Formats: sequence, structure tokens, C-alpha cells
Amino acid sequence: MIRRYFMKKIMALLLSALFMLAAFCSCGNAESGDYNNEESMPGMGSSDEMTSYPDIESADRKISKTYRLTLETTSYDEAVEAIKTAVETFGGYVASSSEQSTGTSNPLRYASYTIRIPQDKVEEYLDVIRTECQVLRESLSTEDITASYYDTQARLDSLLEQEERLTALLDTADSLDMLITLEDKLADVRAEINALYSQIQRMESSVDYSYVYLTLNEVSSLTPSDTSSYWTSVGNTIVDAFSTFVDVLGSIFIAFIWVFPFLLVGGVIAIVIIAVERRKKKRKGPQMNSTSEDGNHTADTEEKK
Repeated sequence: MIRRYFMKKIMALLLSALFMLAAFCSCGNAESGDYNNEESMPGMGSSDEMTSYPDIESADRKISKTYRLTLETTSYDEAVEAIKTAVETFGGYVASSSEQSTGTSNPLRYASYTIRIPQDKVEEYLDVIRTECQVLRESLSTEDITASYYDTQARLDSLLEQEERLTALLDTADSLDMLITLEDKLADVRAEINALYSQIQRMESSVDYSYVYLTLNEVSSLTPSDTSSYWTSVGNTIVDAFSTFVDVLGSIFIAFIWVFPFLLVGGVIAIVIIAVERRKKKRKGPQMNSTSEDGNHTADTEEKK
């Protein structure tokens, strides 16, 4: 019993020593690649070391680009078709989209798109969009994720080496306790490896495929650009005012048709009431005259007496 107890202690010490040796070897290999294990872990190392890579060439830097455009068009269906066709032409895809319309009598539609376009094709794609639609607003934002990318890659390389060592130790495990401990450790390492793989894939996707956010508005007339003449602006304003006036007249006419039955019934009731009131007044008139004559006759009789 005592011998078995000491054997477990010795195995535990040997296993701990192997883990420490693997960790030191991993650190040494990471340092030889200019990325040590301490720098790759969050919250460790100086911020300058984690965000500055002066030896990385410009071609190897990881830059994520995001474009945002607000568009308008008088040919909504054609513009939507052009947007989608250009996405396929330049090897991109529509990540998400939505379309709505206003609730007025003359509904106008508007749509929003989240589009991913290969970074080396995005300018060509935007040229097509600028040709098909009028651009009201346009912006570009960039994010340098070089530091985060290579830190994550260094952590992944370190964990892959650790996975190899743990796999080799599994083949030499001579006790059930050691086997269980190694398998648990290996499962944790592989879970972290999968998470880092996913993180790297997302970063690579954000670099290889730029984000393009489009907002497309359908309008009855395009907003005058800065180069439009004064009279063009005046003409567009007159057209808009006349169109609004016609819409208002149409709304008033529809409202009148809706209210007309109520006005008709109300008018008939009002005529009946007025006729009844007039008849009552005519009946009261002779009665009041006869009463006044009787009063005068009585007064004359009393005076004679």
C-alpha cells in the first residue's frame, strides 16, 4: 500500500517535470521566431511589444478596409440588379440585405446591403456603383490588425507544438492516472487551438474581403449636385412643389368622397329640423295675436266703467 502511494507521487512529479520542460521548450522556439509566448498571451508583456512590428514588410501587413456609401436613384430596380450583378462579377457575396418602402400614397423603396468584395477588386466594384447610382455620402475606414494577427498566430504555433508533445507522451503513458491527465490536458489544448484557428480565419477574411455597406434610396428626382446650375435646382423645386400640390388635391378629393354620405345624411336631418322649427313659429304667431287682442278689449272695458 505504502509502495503504491510513493509510486503515484513519483509519477506525479515526473509528469509535472515533463510539462515544465515542454513549456520551456515552447517559449524558446517562440522566441527564435521573434514572438515569445509571454507576448502572445493577453495582459502580459508591454503594449509597445504587442502592437509594434517594425520588421514586417508593408506587403505582409494586415489591413482591414470598410466602405460606407449612401446612394439614391430614380431607377430602383435597375440599380438593385446592377449592385447584385457586380457582386458576382467581382467574386464577392452579399452577407446581408433588407428592403423596405414608405407608407405614403406614392411609396418609395429603400434598401441596405452588407457586401464582401475581394480587396483587390473593391475599387472596380465601387466604380460600377458610382456609375449606376448617385452617391450622396461615401467614407472609408481602415484598421491595422497586424499585431493581433501575428500574436494569435504565435500562440497557435506554440499550442500546436504542445499538442505534438502531449500526443507523444500519450504513447508512453504507463498508468491510468497519467493517461487520464494527459487526455484532459490534450482536450484543453485542442479546444484552444480550434478557437485560435477560427479567430485567424475571421481576421484573414476581413483582410481578404473588404466590407462594403450600401444604403440605396429610391427618389422621384435626384438631389442636385454641387455642379448643377441654379435654374436646374429651381426647376426641380417647382416640379416637386407641383407634384406635392397634385397629391394634396387628390387626398382632399378622396377625403370628400369618404365624408360625402355623412354630409348628405346630416343635411337632410338639418332641413327637417329647420322645417319643424319654422312650423312651430307659425303656429305660435296667431295665438299670440289673439291673446293680445283679448287683453286690449278687457282694458278698454275697465276704463269705461
